Amino acid sequence: MKKLKYLVIILFVTLAGCAVSRGTINSFYEPSYKVGSVTTLAVPSIRNARLAPSESQKIGRSVNKAISDKNPSVKLMSANRFSNLLNDLGLVDDYSDFIEDYVTSGIANREFLEQLRNNNIDAVMLSELSNAYQKDGAYGYNKAQTRITLTFTIMDTRTNDVIWTASADGIKGSATTMAEAPALVEAINLAVDKISTSVPKL
Repeated sequence: MKKLKYLVIILFVTLAGCAVSRGTINSFYEPSYKVGSVTTLAVPSIRNARLAPSESQKIGRSVNKAISDKNPSVKLMSANRFSNLLNDLGLVDDYSDFIEDYVTSGIANREFLEQLRNNNIDAVMLSELSNAYQKDGAYGYNKAQTRITLTFTIMDTRTNDVIWTASADGIKGSATTMAEAPALVEAINLAVDKISTSVPKL
């Protein structure tokens, strides 16, 4: 009877457990940056986001609100307006090349940034979703987990300098070993919360 009782307790702990929800962040703010230099900030869509458009827009609004709350005088250019501007200027391919070059080399194309500067954009905020991982729970072995990395970088179009960058991990786990992996957006929201607390004074 006692053995049966212990087995029931072990089974309950294995199945119930505690859900894991956490976000971690690493950030950098250029110490030589002069606050007040940015009056217009372009905010393109999140790169590599495996999300529905509505979810991507919701995340963008959350980060944009955090920036606006801390920088009420800075004008934000939305992802749609930025996309329209690139189309009007014939810079869609140039922007794609700019992103790929920066991601692979860490060097920003000065000529592209100058074109943004010439259209009254003082800085651009690049964002990327990476390291997406989802694993369903396996009875008796592991709980379900979803984790992602979300990175935001604000770049000065005049100096090519990175004003601020922050990389946050969002980790969402299940409470049992019999659950499916949490939705990607749940882990993203945890990372967004961390990013939002780190936005700089521009």
